[in-house]
Amino acid sequence: TVGRAISNWGALDVGLAMLFSVLVSKQRVNPNALAVFLSIENFRSKLQVIDAVFQQPGIDKKIKNNWDTALSHIKARQKKRKRLAHHDILIDYEAKEMHRVKVIPPFANPINRIKMDNGTERPLCLKDLQDANAEFTKVRQEVLELTALLDTPAPLQKK
Repeated sequence: TVGRAISNWGALDVGLAMLFSVLVSKQRVNPNALAVFLSIENFRSKLQVIDAVFQQPGIDKKIKNNWDTALSHIKARQKKRKRLAHHDILIDYEAKEMHRVKVIPPFANPINRIKMDNGTERPLCLKDLQDANAEFTKVRQEVLELTALLDTPAPLQKK
């Protein structure tokens, strides 16, 4: 389940590359646009580059609003993705079925402990992983839908 969630996040990165390609070349798969975007190593920088393109004059207001919504959803889930990617897995055979597999902070780094809303700490359980996977799928779908909106004739012109 951790792998599935991380794979979904990776698919989001591919979706962002296609979005960038459509924005700058009006093609989903433009080798030059993809080469530029995929050469950016930092995920936050990738988001900043796409956001900068959306700030250019001539972008349809509805499409810009869709991007702003998707961007806020992506940013809200970045921390969860980071937790999943950098935590250890512990199996507790005595726990209830949905709580046997736990994703815990690396033992060497107590700064990564998971703080719950009530201030207590706990590892992530299978349900948390399933929720993360669903959330990552949702934001990936938002990006794909936005790309489809842009992948129409004259997407950068105001309507």
